Amino acid sequence: SDGVVLVHKTCEGCGTSFEVPHAYRERSFCSMSCGNVYINTDPQVKAHRTQGVRKTYQVRMQDLRVKQAGVCSSLAFRLGRKPNRKEWSRACKDEGITSRIGPTLKFGFRAFSEVLAAGAVYNHKVDKVEDLPGKHTVYNITVDDFHTVALVSSTRVKRGNKCYTGVYVGNCGEVNLHDKESCNLAEVFPAKFDGSVDATVIFKLVTRYGLRQRMSPLSDPESDQVQRSNMRVGVGLGGICDFEYTKELLAKWYSIVRAEADSYADELGVNRPIAVTTVKPSGTISLLTGSSPGIHAPFAPFYIRRTRIADNDPMVGALQEAGVPWEYDAYDQTKHTLVFEFPMKAPHTRVTVQSERARDQFERQAQIQHWWSDNAVSATLSFDPNTEREEMAGLLKEYVPQFKSTSMLAKTHGYTQAPYEQIDVDEYARRVSQIDAEHPLTHGGDFEIDECASGACPLR
Repeated sequence: SDGVVLVHKTCEGCGTSFEVPHAYRERSFCSMSCGNVYINTDPQVKAHRTQGVRKTYQVRMQDLRVKQAGVCSSLAFRLGRKPNRKEWSRACKDEGITSRIGPTLKFGFRAFSEVLAAGAVYNHKVDKVEDLPGKHTVYNITVDDFHTVALVSSTRVKRGNKCYTGVYVGNCGEVNLHDKESCNLAEVFPAKFDGSVDATVIFKLVTRYGLRQRMSPLSDPESDQVQRSNMRVGVGLGGICDFEYTKELLAKWYSIVRAEADSYADELGVNRPIAVTTVKPSGTISLLTGSSPGIHAPFAPFYIRRTRIADNDPMVGALQEAGVPWEYDAYDQTKHTLVFEFPMKAPHTRVTVQSERARDQFERQAQIQHWWSDNAVSATLSFDPNTEREEMAGLLKEYVPQFKSTSMLAKTHGYTQAPYEQIDVDEYARRVSQIDAEHPLTHGGDFEIDECASGACPLR
């Protein structure tokens, strides 16, 4: 027929004769509806298809519920009161979102009262900031295992489980992630550049590496969808206090990263990243490179660096054999965590945490945030509680509007087994002399070979 080879077929569903082009000769049914009728005669297939449709509709309606609650939350914030249904419906229309609710919806809001309740806990916004006269107690909280702080506004029981609603704050300060979004960080240490590779090439390669990391699928479908939508990367600057930087240099480096991220994303056919640069804490990596951590100055000319390691980690035996001082973690009642103490010497002493003013740290974070980081800057700003306490409120009011996150810690805080502790040169020399620097750190024999032979190493 018109030069097209046709194949005569008999429908496996209704028995009707039909013709299809040769390229579609494996088609078994005369129509989609006929195929569906035939497939649904199998109870297992029908149940599976029904469950799939139900799941798809449930996810779609859950997304709609979140959007409807968001409209209600924003509207209530603007009005300064709960909106009525007509006001909310009009706002939904303005946002291009359906305002359909009612008892006939399986997974949607069944009444406007449910919309109001969801809107009330959708998100928390800063309504106003007030200066309180006098001195007030501030609590620095550490939550073991979870490492988050929750300000609970309400509780309820759902299917026998207690549910909490409120503001949840995690410890990560360098990247503010969307819900279910994963982190993706890399780090560059400009002070270690030796001229053998051009800085532009280094920043471009690290940017490409971060973007390629985003291409790896995640096991959680929702997290994978968010990462592919945002394509966020975090090219970090490390050892910032180890080199002389200028705003022009930071802006140049940022432009290189931003342009390369956009160009490479276009080449790969993916979304351009919504943000590309950051400064992370860089605790362990900075030790490996002999650099100051992230945005922070070296702690002191000589100091103790404490590291916590699980007692079943093979490295524990190696460090003990090498003579590295250790003790049990004071905060782990199970005694399964050990704290090792390493004597450290700063790579330079032109500025240290002990000698630097609080204002200088605030100013450095503001500069890095403005000229380099379009994500956030992880910073713990140190202050002298005896001489700078009264100045902190003014510094926060001046600089916090320029930040995306920050934290502060008194130089003298009284914490047991703090990560850093200043010592003098004699104590440093004494501790160094007691450690076998030539130890190969291979305690545990062929652990890596024997226990990882299957391709999956044990978790420690």
